[in-house]
Amino acid sequence: MEYTIEKLLAEKQWKQLNLLEGKESCKRKIEGIRIIEVPEMARYLTGGELLLTSLYVYRDCSAEEFYQYLIAFEEKHISGILLKEREQISEKEKKIKLLKTYCESKKIPLIEMPKKISFWEMISFVMNRIFTKDVARLRYFKLTQDNFNTLSFGRDITSSKTQDILELLSDMVDNPVTLYYSNLNCYVTSGGDHSRLELREDLEEYIPSVITKFSYMRQRKKGTGEIQYVIKISVMEEVEAYLVVTEKNRKLSAMDCMAIENAIITLQYGFVTEFVQNEIEKKYHRDIVHNVLSGMLGKEEMEEAANLLEIHSEEYYRVVTFYTFQKERGDMYTSEQLRETGIIEGEIMTLCPGQHVYRNIDQIVMIQRVDEKQKREVYLNKMEEMCAVLQNAIRYRHKTEKIQVGIGKMVKGIYNLKDSYYEAKRAISYRDIAKVISGNENQTVTLYSDLGFFKLLGDIDDLNTLMDYIPESLQRLYSYNKPQRKDLILTLQTYLDNNQSLNKTAQALFIHYKTATYRIDKIGKMTGMDFKNPNEMLNVRIGLILYKMLEKAR
Repeated sequence: MEYTIEKLLAEKQWKQLNLLEGKESCKRKIEGIRIIEVPEMARYLTGGELLLTSLYVYRDCSAEEFYQYLIAFEEKHISGILLKEREQISEKEKKIKLLKTYCESKKIPLIEMPKKISFWEMISFVMNRIFTKDVARLRYFKLTQDNFNTLSFGRDITSSKTQDILELLSDMVDNPVTLYYSNLNCYVTSGGDHSRLELREDLEEYIPSVITKFSYMRQRKKGTGEIQYVIKISVMEEVEAYLVVTEKNRKLSAMDCMAIENAIITLQYGFVTEFVQNEIEKKYHRDIVHNVLSGMLGKEEMEEAANLLEIHSEEYYRVVTFYTFQKERGDMYTSEQLRETGIIEGEIMTLCPGQHVYRNIDQIVMIQRVDEKQKREVYLNKMEEMCAVLQNAIRYRHKTEKIQVGIGKMVKGIYNLKDSYYEAKRAISYRDIAKVISGNENQTVTLYSDLGFFKLLGDIDDLNTLMDYIPESLQRLYSYNKPQRKDLILTLQTYLDNNQSLNKTAQALFIHYKTATYRIDKIGKMTGMDFKNPNEMLNVRIGLILYKMLEKAR
């Protein structure tokens, strides 16, 4: 049964459509439906199509040129034109008047379409009326593919280009669409919500009613209860992202899933292109950075490298190294773990824009521009926060790697970066010592300069020789073979940590003041420690740390 313009206008869903011209031709059969994508659209038509336009494609042509494009439609016997007005069209009123004149003279139905109605909603509706289910899906898939291809070919995937793809997809599915990094931070969104993606406990597998190459998940958005469809995008096992469509305005249909498929393919194409370009550029920069940090360049070569890397002689830098550790890894990284390191590299580049970041097999190195006036505590807190973000992203991917960060000294310009790099690598190798010194087993960031005297201990092969550096008085306490020994050692450590204040020691240990006094007196009598001698107390402090190192090693 034929589907005509008259039947379309009679649909309750489209009662807001307004017939402007061609009332006598409303029985024309609709053979297809297309958006006018280029001025020379007539050459791409097969005949009998219902055309949709906002005249935006004709925005730069003159009124005379516009009319010539209209005349070209005569041979195609189009069934009608749906017009949705849009701003920023040169000579808009004149062009609309010409369109009306053309449709009146050729007896072509011209229908005014409200701005709030999506072209793609109309396309999906009409296709389902004029074609069988399978043909409608095939035609819709091809049409959405063509539109995404128009955005894709010949142009790189940048944030603005990705924005265009997401805006088009959002228009097609009539719902907000967002692309997230693998660490769940927002990259680009069509809906204005730039908050992080929260993967909830109710996240479940979803199988769409179309053939798909991608893995769909579904959950309810926190706060609103709206259904979110989460689709993981992976390119060359290096680039990972999440495309999320939120059912804010209407439920997704099978045709919407087809549009999503084409959008993802377009994004993947762009990501592959960008990935290859970035890999070439990264390899070139990696070689330069490696030579700089290894001290292999002469003065002229260093100056050339500084220009290429934009490392300025009056600015300050640190070299930061990132390593991933896994208990079951052994001495060799698997290919999967190396891929995970590559993903982490990308996340660091996202978190630290403008810094030089490159991967060297199992380590990631960053030349970081820093503010020499920034307080050490503030800087380290920011680095710890960044590590927490990276660790959370690793956990979301169900991986078990643990991030550790080593930081070298602050240097000015490019010439001393090799020294900062040396310290950053040493800081990683001393990470266990740093944890003992800080008393924090969860410490992820080690600043080499914080190791102080203990840097000398890193090269000792036989840790038992550390006993030579522990005061005899402290050795007597550790040799005390009675149940109270553990409490006495803890009390001594807390007493020294609180500047030998008995009140603060008692509060920290949740014991009575008299108990703290008794324990310190007992330690003094048993070991002969002179708590008034600052040199001896310094040696005792060092000895306590050395004992912890020995216990950890054993």
